[in-house]
Amino acid sequence: MLGGLGAVVLAGCSITAEVPPAGYVRTPPPVERVRIDPAFRDAVVNSGRQARAVRFAPEYQRPEAIRAALDALADAIEAAPDGRRRWIGEAAAQIRDNAERLGYEGGGRHADSGAVVDALQEATDALDRLAAGPFRRAGEVRAHVFALRRQVDAIRPWAPLRRQGELITGALETAAGALEAMLQATARGEAR
Repeated sequence: MLGGLGAVVLAGCSITAEVPPAGYVRTPPPVERVRIDPAFRDAVVNSGRQARAVRFAPEYQRPEAIRAALDALADAIEAAPDGRRRWIGEAAAQIRDNAERLGYEGGGRHADSGAVVDALQEATDALDRLAAGPFRRAGEVRAHVFALRRQVDAIRPWAPLRRQGELITGALETAAGALEAMLQATARGEAR
């Protein structure tokens, strides 16, 4: 080695590379820190927790668990980046109104799925607008919203709530997954 340069000669070609001196440690370039709104983070975590709780709720507590999961979903949508806009607030209020309606339409064993479907459709529309807006560079958010729309379309609004339990639970968990993908996209700096 001459002058800190190393040379390799292969069949008439030479490749020269600079070799760092002994003990040299290359420092990585500075990473831009992304600030995540703690209210959004906490709302996403709570939404996921409430969505998973529906799966394990006893049959007689399922409507209340669904109502709590829908409320948590509305909170997370409202706390999302760009969630301060008027249409997001209106969508969150509509989700809450539909969740509340679940309690007045029989509430227990005889409740139908109509109020839940209305709330989930409103949530899907709001998540879709967020995916097309501040999260348009995050493909996994779009994929979750697409899957959510298909799941919500499969729920029959006239069927008894107890017979739609798995579909509703899956849709709530997918909505929570979309919110978690939004949180990860925010952490990566993909949200505007």
